[in-house]
Amino acid sequence: FLPSIPCVVYCAALSPIDSFSYLFTSMSKTISLSQMREQNPAEYLIYMWYLESLVRAMPRQEDFDSFLSEAPKQLPVIGSLREVLPPLRKEMLAEDIMEQPNKHTATLTALLRDLEQLHKQLLADAEEEIYEELYTAVLTAIVEIRRRSGGVALGEVEAALVALYGYTFLRQTHQETTKATREIMMRISVWLKVLGEKYTLRKSEKAPLDRDVAPQS
Repeated sequence: FLPSIPCVVYCAALSPIDSFSYLFTSMSKTISLSQMREQNPAEYLIYMWYLESLVRAMPRQEDFDSFLSEAPKQLPVIGSLREVLPPLRKEMLAEDIMEQPNKHTATLTALLRDLEQLHKQLLADAEEEIYEELYTAVLTAIVEIRRRSGGVALGEVEAALVALYGYTFLRQTHQETTKATREIMMRISVWLKVLGEKYTLRKSEKAPLDRDVAPQS
């Protein structure tokens, strides 16, 4: 479940980096979306979910066009909304997900699936002790998030991303959060950052993720 974003559409355009600057202080503020995806795919997914919500907040073409004409020329991290939002809206319309807030574009869904697959692969690797420790530190929270998902089946990585998405929304709207919540969000962020780094490393080394292998005849 993703928190709906009503008429305050500018809120959805804010960067999650602003809310998690303590984790991403080394990241350039002028990177492109493709660079964000390479450097931190988990953060990229959260950012793109925000942009999807922004597009959904303006279902009528005239409202969308009006927003773009008045939108700030530059946003943190990704640059021009006029370059980013139209192709995203076109993709969402083509995939018929504009009115399905729990659905994401096929591109984002494929990336999430890869992260879920790598997560399972790392847990099965006896040499990934540090990764397992980071995951174990947030496991109780993930179980609780999945329990509260309202019947929506969530993978462990997706559940963590949903939690960070909701937490970022609370921070951006200046709502209070408890110390315990802030601490667990920090742990989840660190775990996902490490997962993203391993994903990027394996891609750079051209190490394919394990897939189901069809039996040979």
